[in-house]
Amino acid sequence: MKKFNLYFLILTGIVSFHSCNNEKQNTEMSNIDTELNPFQELFDQFKLGQLDFKSDTILLQDFEIIDSLKAEDVQLLIKNLNINPEEQYSYFPDYFKIDSLKKLNEYSAFVNGLDIGQTQDVNAKPIKKFIIENKTLLLWCLNYESYPACPYFSGNEFYLSVFEKNEHTKTIKIGENSYAGDPPAAYSCVQNFEILKNGKIKTNTEIISQDDEETVKKTNNSETFTL
Repeated sequence: MKKFNLYFLILTGIVSFHSCNNEKQNTEMSNIDTELNPFQELFDQFKLGQLDFKSDTILLQDFEIIDSLKAEDVQLLIKNLNINPEEQYSYFPDYFKIDSLKKLNEYSAFVNGLDIGQTQDVNAKPIKKFIIENKTLLLWCLNYESYPACPYFSGNEFYLSVFEKNEHTKTIKIGENSYAGDPPAAYSCVQNFEILKNGKIKTNTEIISQDDEETVKKTNNSETFTL
């Protein structure tokens, strides 16, 4: 019995030593990863995707928020945002305002005080991560919707953030699915996109505007560019 107890104590000690040693090694490796790449924690929030990657109707129309990005992550991602001069409005100020209200538990009161035509909610969520040579690409989405009464608007905007040599070099908007309406007027924009293995981005944009029940204007535009 004494020998059994001795063997048991020795075995328990060995297992405890290896367990503690593994935990220490995992912590050290995590610290090394963060030191080598200051964006590693952000990268880990994105699942690795395969190229070529093409948007589809399911992605463009997905308004469900399962995983969301933190405000500080979004602030980093838009630091080098290349803004299109033709963009009429940005929902990022609304996003940061609403995020702050949620943290302060003041969002419900904010919603109760909304009027028609005002933004009710904005969220940011990770989509995919892609690797092209020494570049890491993060695809993410900004989802927004207005107070549920006319005039009404909602949409998904898709952004691609580029990281190279542990530096965030730029963020560009590459896709969209948006709608706005105040009958009989209506507006919709669908921008599909492809991210190719060679680093090129293809977009196809269709805009439909309606001033009244009979007048409908439709425009299409395609573009290809290199990151």
